[in-house]
Amino acid sequence: MKPRTLCLSAAIFFLLVNTTCFWQKLPGHSDFVFTLALVAAFFVLLIVFGVQLIHIARAGFRDKAKTGAVFALGAVLTLSALFPRGLIKCPSLDGPDLMVARLTGVAG
Repeated sequence: MKPRTLCLSAAIFFLLVNTTCFWQKLPGHSDFVFTLALVAAFFVLLIVFGVQLIHIARAGFRDKAKTGAVFALGAVLTLSALFPRGLIKCPSLDGPDLMVARLTGVAG
């Protein structure tokens, strides 16, 4: 794979994993499908990482762009394995209620 494709796929996967708290409560079973797709993408990227690491090791780490892209992909996969729910904590985004409304009825 080209270094640009590796970096782009790593960046998209990183953004999708780190924004799961925003799309995880979708209606229906679509969040389950997205989660399964992310798990499948993780394993595909893990295989691509292994194959590309073997290729650059055989080449002697001469191609700097490809070496950087492979190690960036490795960093993304490592962070995704260490923090599977993302680096952003969802409860910290919810603040206290600023306005609370109440309704009292006067009907007999």
